[in-house]
Amino acid sequence: MQPDPFLHFAEQQRSYELIEQYRALLVQDALEILRRDPDADVVGFILDGDTPDVASIRLALQKSTGRDHPPGIVLGAVQRAVVVAILRANAPATLEHLPPMRTVAGLQLPMVAATRNGYRCAATRLPMAGE
Repeated sequence: MQPDPFLHFAEQQRSYELIEQYRALLVQDALEILRRDPDADVVGFILDGDTPDVASIRLALQKSTGRDHPPGIVLGAVQRAVVVAILRANAPATLEHLPPMRTVAGLQLPMVAATRNGYRCAATRLPMAGE
């Protein structure tokens, strides 16, 4: 028997809304990192406060960014290696959906939203210098 595709629809919608809501902030954060290090490979990451294993993920993000992340939603651009490690430990099947940052068409920001019922991957084009 197939699981009900609408069983966790609200959470699926939540992950989509989180990406849409924080897209501009994640792009801004990524561009700031790329100004300092043009070769950086970053992913926009959104961690909803009720995500399973939130404590361990929050700790990994704190170690990576050097910033304290209080309870609630955590977001920012972080090194791809950190996001890959989080996904490998918590949702390995998601790795195949994580888009690259550099494409033939230019730079894009891969994004991941982590919620209670899973992870959503997306990407958005990064503006070129002067845009």
